[in-house]
This record gives sequence, C-alpha cells and structure tokens, in this order.
Amino acid sequence: MEHVLSRIWSTVLGLPGLDRGQGLFASGIVHVLSVLRARERIALALRVDVPLSTMLQCQTMAQLARSVRASADSVEKLEVRAWAVASLAPLEDAEWVRAVTALETEAK
Repeated sequence: MEHVLSRIWSTVLGLPGLDRGQGLFASGIVHVLSVLRARERIALALRVDVPLSTMLQCQTMAQLARSVRASADSVEKLEVRAWAVASLAPLEDAEWVRAVTALETEAK
C-alpha cells in the first residue's frame, strides 16, 4: 500500500521515492494542487475516496496509508488492488492512467 502511495506522490511531485516516515509537507513543495492531483490518482488507483481534509492532515506516507485503509470499503480488496497497481512498470502519466484503468477491465 505505502509503495503505491509513494509512487503516486513521487510522480505528482516529480521526486524520487518518498520514505514512509518522510514529512509530506515539511519540504514546502507540496501545495493544495499537488494534494488534489495525488487524491485523484489515489481514487483511480485504489478505488478509495479519501476526503481532502484527511489528505491535508496526513503528515507522512504511513499516516496516509492508515487513512486510505480506514476509508476503504474492504481492506482485503484494497490490498489486492494495491498489489496489482504496484506491479505495474513505471509509466508516464497518460500511460499509467490507461494501465490502472485496464486493471479494472481485467478484473471484470
């Protein structure tokens, strides 16, 4: 789970992988638009709607992972989905969106 969240944030911020305990907002490069992009990607990748207020309160990747799990209808399905998303090769934005969307199609 945290690996997927780290990849999402890394892509949104244009940075290499983020550590689970690294402060998301301490660097000063995360702003509301970044949070909105990350939230959108989390919803697409993991099929979980994390409230914006919750996203803004999470200071680390570990806290965000706990909040995502708490927002999920089924933690088991969430973990399966996270594993599938994590298995995707690193892709550019549009390719990543297509690949994540294809996961949903393949599951049906």
